[in-house]
Amino acid sequence: GVYIATMMAQVDLLKEKGHPYSELANESLIEAVASLNPWMHPKGVAYLVPAAMFAAQRGERVVISTNTINLQDQLFFKDIPALQDIMAKHEQSAKGDPEEASIVGRRAAEPPFTAALLKGRGNYLCLHRYKQLRRDTRLTSEDIRALLKVQLWLPTTETGDKAELPFQEREGAAWGRMSAAFDMCTGPRCPDFNDCYFFKARRAAEAAHLVVVNHEKGCLFRDARR
Repeated sequence: GVYIATMMAQVDLLKEKGHPYSELANESLIEAVASLNPWMHPKGVAYLVPAAMFAAQRGERVVISTNTINLQDQLFFKDIPALQDIMAKHEQSAKGDPEEASIVGRRAAEPPFTAALLKGRGNYLCLHRYKQLRRDTRLTSEDIRALLKVQLWLPTTETGDKAELPFQEREGAAWGRMSAAFDMCTGPRCPDFNDCYFFKARRAAEAAHLVVVNHEKGCLFRDARR
């Protein structure tokens, strides 16, 4: 319908501009995305599908840079997982094996590509600085509230991303004193390096097919590698 036509129009626009991934856009796959996830933005599908196919087929990393962290989170947590699921099922269906397709329908198919989220250093908790701040004797009431929130959050978080925390505005200063945005970071020499959330995210990004970053704060992949 109109939605699929809009998607294909976006693909045609990419082709006119000579986009390197545009030739990989698969109309049948785009139709599958449209039928199963009509809430996905046509423009997003138009570049996500060929970018994911390019990365999966060639085994090369593709970096997708967004304007905002909100869009970055939407792509990584909603659009990309949906696309991984659709592409896995579409790939199996294209093989024409009804029995295997039935099995895949009952269990999660293996995603044809991997993806990673990478934000600026200031979005990640630094465990070393957090421990130092807890020992500070000059804490304000806002600092104490922020530290308590982090203490309760630590056993559950896998990312160390401050987006998971309900910080109030006045508690933001405390976060700045325990985030990974720290010029004196010692990297591998830090006693908490193996558990460092930022370096975990960076390693995941280096191994992924698609890396979703944002340039709102100048967080390009090459800068995050520092």
